[in-house]
Amino acid sequence: DTLTLDSAIARARRAARGPRLAALRVAERAATARAARTDRLPRLELGGQWLGNTGTQRLAVPQGALGTDAGDRPLPFADRVLEQPGRAAWFATATLAQPLTPLVRVAAGVRAADAAAREAEADREVAAREVALGVERLYLAALVADRRAESARLTLAARGARRDDVVRTVQA
Repeated sequence: DTLTLDSAIARARRAARGPRLAALRVAERAATARAARTDRLPRLELGGQWLGNTGTQRLAVPQGALGTDAGDRPLPFADRVLEQPGRAAWFATATLAQPLTPLVRVAAGVRAADAAAREAEADREVAAREVALGVERLYLAALVADRRAESARLTLAARGARRDDVVRTVQA
């Protein structure tokens, strides 16, 4: 199986740590940029409260507690017990807020996060190209070594042929 330059570069890119780490940094910086952009959105806050009563409320109003009427009779005329059945209540609140003053800082943070994401992408590309360059250098060095070995083999064969010619010439 012959290893081509393209397949060697592809193998090296899959195996090299530098481009993989750079790709992870790209994903991290992109997530940071998305998070920074969410700070521009309004905030929704929800809250709730449950108020419950387990029994009937009783209020005792004694005779004459409210004074007297025009005929000088006590109000109420007799002791009274007022009953109020127990009730529960649910209160909910929702607040939608968009603070305006921090938007300038948020916009600056978004620009910085976007710039960091672009920088990480450029670093990833540099790491991938460095791997490719290293593989190309090794590949070319292997080709040069192969050609030198072939040249040495041919040189030896030529010298052997010349020696044979010299030996024949001397014997003749």
